Amino acid sequence: MKVTTVGIDLAKNIFQLHGVDEHGKVVIKKQLRREKMAEFFVKLPACLVGMEACGSAHHWVRKLQEFGHTVKLIKWEIPRLCRGGSRRLTYTEVSIAETTNREPPSKRKEKLDGQDREPKSHEMGVQRN
Repeated sequence: MKVTTVGIDLAKNIFQLHGVDEHGKVVIKKQLRREKMAEFFVKLPACLVGMEACGSAHHWVRKLQEFGHTVKLIKWEIPRLCRGGSRRLTYTEVSIAETTNREPPSKRKEKLDGQDREPKSHEMGVQRN
């Protein structure tokens, strides 16, 4: 049960965590209060942690890097696009964890129509509302 990636949905007091192993199997699914967050990550072996870029995210990036974790900030739109058409905020931590392991679309180049170019959003299967 080695956690490789953790997605965190930050909020004011209660954070949602979703952790997966190298096979993509869910090994962590929990809520943490702000006071317990540091205590939890000190005990967790070093892994890749993803969270949406927001006001408090930079505080947590510094804190988690002190504990040896690699932290990746994700633009707020990307997990919402990956989650699909639903505007509910449930399961945002799942899409953050999935997005953390992906290469950003701006860095990805695919061979489309016989030429190297960046794919457009409709070619990547991303639906916008």
